[in-house]
Amino acid sequence: MLNRSIESAQKKVEQQNFSIRKRLLQYDDVLNKQREVIYGIRNGAHCTNERPKDIIFEMIEEELASRLETAGWGERAVLSAANIESLVGWLNSHFSRQREGRGTDRAQ
Repeated sequence: MLNRSIESAQKKVEQQNFSIRKRLLQYDDVLNKQREVIYGIRNGAHCTNERPKDIIFEMIEEELASRLETAGWGERAVLSAANIESLVGWLNSHFSRQREGRGTDRAQ
């Protein structure tokens, strides 16, 4: 009886540890992909005369064009409220501007 309880507890702990390691590896994969993008921008700026800012703006422009097309703007203008709402949500989450309070001076 006691052995079964110990085995059961040990199995639960091992499952939890496996789950933690799995999530950690997924998180590490995301970080590696982000590093690859950032280093690619940096290396691209070093190899060409293009500024990193220009490379990033080009990436943003491509993403916006893709999102607008998905939302229905384009040659086949099929707009839906859900697509527009999704686009607005994405825009607000990635390009939100916080209200500036009195006396704050933010560099643009």
